[in-house]
Amino acid sequence: MVNKRQMLCDLSPALERNFIEVQHGIESGSISISKTTANSYRTGLVQGMRFWPKDCVETLTNLKENGVEALSDQRYWLRIEIGAFKNLERKKAIAFSRSLDFLYKLIYPENYAGKLTSILVHCTSVSLLEIYLTSEQLGDSVKDAIAKFSGSEVLSEATKIAVVQQVVGIVKALASDEKLNLATMLESALDDESLAQSGIKKHRVVSVRSQLRSFIEIVYPDIFFRQKLKVGGRSLDVTELHLISRIALMQIKKLVGNTYYSGEYGHSLGGIKGRLSCAIRTILKFVKKDKYFKKLFMELGLDALAANDYRPLKDIFQYYKQYEATSVANLYEHYSGVEVNQRILFQDILCFENEGSGKVKTIDISYISEICSRLREDIVFLHEEETELIDQKNYGAETLHTRFSKLVKVFSNYCNRNAIKGLGLSLLSANDGSIQLDILSSIQTDVLTKSVSRRTAEGYISAIRWLCGITGQKFINAYRVTSNRHALHASRMKTSDTYTLDEVRELAFHIEKGILKNDWPLQDKLAMYFARIQIKTCWNTSSIAKIECSDIQQVDMPTSNRPITMLVQKPRKNYQTDHFNFDFKSSRSAIHDLLTVRDTLTNSTRNKYSGYDNSRLLFIYEELDHLKTIDYNVIVARIATILMGLGCSIKYNSVKLRKTGSNEVYRQLSKDFRRYKAAFKHTYPTFIKNYQRVNEASSKATLSDATKIMEQYFSGKELSTEIKIVTEYEYGTQLTPVGGCNAERGSKEAQVYAKENRILSSNEIDRCGDFMACIWCKHYRVVADADHVWQLLSFKDYVLGDMQGTIAHFSDVSLQKQAHRALSERVDEIISRLKITNSNQVNLGLALFENNGLHPIWDFAISDITGVI
Repeated sequence: MVNKRQMLCDLSPALERNFIEVQHGIESGSISISKTTANSYRTGLVQGMRFWPKDCVETLTNLKENGVEALSDQRYWLRIEIGAFKNLERKKAIAFSRSLDFLYKLIYPENYAGKLTSILVHCTSVSLLEIYLTSEQLGDSVKDAIAKFSGSEVLSEATKIAVVQQVVGIVKALASDEKLNLATMLESALDDESLAQSGIKKHRVVSVRSQLRSFIEIVYPDIFFRQKLKVGGRSLDVTELHLISRIALMQIKKLVGNTYYSGEYGHSLGGIKGRLSCAIRTILKFVKKDKYFKKLFMELGLDALAANDYRPLKDIFQYYKQYEATSVANLYEHYSGVEVNQRILFQDILCFENEGSGKVKTIDISYISEICSRLREDIVFLHEEETELIDQKNYGAETLHTRFSKLVKVFSNYCNRNAIKGLGLSLLSANDGSIQLDILSSIQTDVLTKSVSRRTAEGYISAIRWLCGITGQKFINAYRVTSNRHALHASRMKTSDTYTLDEVRELAFHIEKGILKNDWPLQDKLAMYFARIQIKTCWNTSSIAKIECSDIQQVDMPTSNRPITMLVQKPRKNYQTDHFNFDFKSSRSAIHDLLTVRDTLTNSTRNKYSGYDNSRLLFIYEELDHLKTIDYNVIVARIATILMGLGCSIKYNSVKLRKTGSNEVYRQLSKDFRRYKAAFKHTYPTFIKNYQRVNEASSKATLSDATKIMEQYFSGKELSTEIKIVTEYEYGTQLTPVGGCNAERGSKEAQVYAKENRILSSNEIDRCGDFMACIWCKHYRVVADADHVWQLLSFKDYVLGDMQGTIAHFSDVSLQKQAHRALSERVDEIISRLKITNSNQVNLGLALFENNGLHPIWDFAISDITGVI
């Protein structure tokens, strides 16, 4: 076998002398590498030169004659490295290139500046080898551009690294013999098709385009620069708009100086900028979709939106989301002074105006026109008739809009065009009701196949029943989709549907904290009082927003009591008025908040605008010399935003509050808030740690009742109210679906279980298997980890939920229902104790349950209700 040293000496005596020099340095200790490593690099050089193609061997002549000293000429070194990757197998090329790099770095360390086919960007090496293999000129251009970009002070180091890596990736993908000019290539890469061609996924196009622009702006400022627009003092990037239509950009620049865009009407400057940005983005998307509009837009700017009787605007309303199309219409209105909206642009639009809020909702019935023109005419006539008589109805515009919306969906999705041709709304009674039966049957089928939710189907049927009632047609009570048993199963409370006690406590804490803010504007203070009233009463959001001052009826009586009656109108109860009696003597009563809003917060505003119709409402405020009322469509979102700003980690949700029964929970918490008002100077964790206390007497009474119930239900077992949390189970502990059982084999509990269930097994039973009783047993142990929390939540929401469906029709005082409540409350208590021990693991367990549902260990315990109607 030929020695590697001899082989290298035969190929290049100069390179072998270089290696001998390295070997002397290793022996003297001046070079800290092993001889084995040095020999592996010698092998890499030998293999590279041996397998170098003969027709290109002259490239190595200088290297062979002068050794690594020849690499002092960096252009020569670059050509050798490029030649290696073009002429050798990749593995041999990498070994050859690394060997040269290794040898030069050790012999000429003062001249070494790194590999020429890579560049260092803030301590991160970026390889340009693939670009150099395409074109040496392009590689040099990219390297110079990156050096210029990384030397700028505009962006952070991390951002620069990310941008450079993205640019290099795009250049690698797009580089070809025809595309060797870097500036031209990057400018063309701004197009969506080019980005897609370079492998950029659709959802990343916007962010990648922004990175490219930042790179081009710094490297080639003469051919590209960002166009920015100041909107209410905020900067908006309009570079893309400038490239497509400079006329449109000039029109918008003139527009942003008017009073609306400067925020003089009281609108949020961030919101104004956001709507303008949304309008521009939507127009640019439509430009790419419609080439004819693109041509018009380049020539006419915003005036192109009105071309051909507003055809582009109409298309935008049909192609894009409501808020996007509305933002474009809003921009055109401010530019042209001409009012344009869906009602004006489309004839097949039904409008429903809410007089209270002034907002208008619309329904597009153009598809109904295609199905049956007679049906469209009947729907339009019915709409006109109902809206004219809305004041005489026991429902409002919102309910009317919902019913028409459901009917339009029913006619669109469930009607046969040929069967209803020429019938109009009389189709429900045509052919002895056969068409109505077909519709009801199809709705039920969709429910069974889960194409439509049960609640949606009930809405459809309710709308059909209403239509039959007002048109004098018979509603056929067939193909029902309701069932008490199924409804009880379907209405099982999931963790995501309700708040826990801790979550309500945190919400209440931050609401109280917000109410104490004296420097807040009236609108925000009203929002906090709104939230406190809702958390105390669990009333509907719309009902609270529509409370009038006259709804608070106070009766003067000679006794010390001052009974106050509240009249609340609930839309979900056909606008029936409910009466709520409040005890004024109770300091925790919501009536105090209602009277504070009426007599303190809004009194001066109400007196100022006493002649206005809206002044009769309870929640009013002044904005830019106009009287405003709380909009129930946005108040919940506003409350959530305010609470988040105060540091609340729980999102305010009125529906979850009502399902939780927060009014009962609040009564338990209010004592702490009253007693420790100083707590609101602190953060919520500080409050929990130092102020919040549990009512021990009440807790013990509740626990005693629960224990008695469970002793009756699980007779023959010794129960315990103590909850024992361990770090790990002892040897011999039996694992159960809710934790661990520390009972010995043949225990009293095991004997009772064996006696009751001997028929289940031919083998001797020496362990208790009554998992339903585990959490009350004296032998019960639980570990404070996420998996056990997941098991407990599954037990409560699914196993006990299944039990609830079974006992749904039992009396509320039955032992089964009392036992169900005791078990459910016991799980809550265990999780509450676990949270004190390890809150992070409890939160992780909640996340596991929310994301994965039932724990696999409980699969055996759940009944199958598929197909139940």
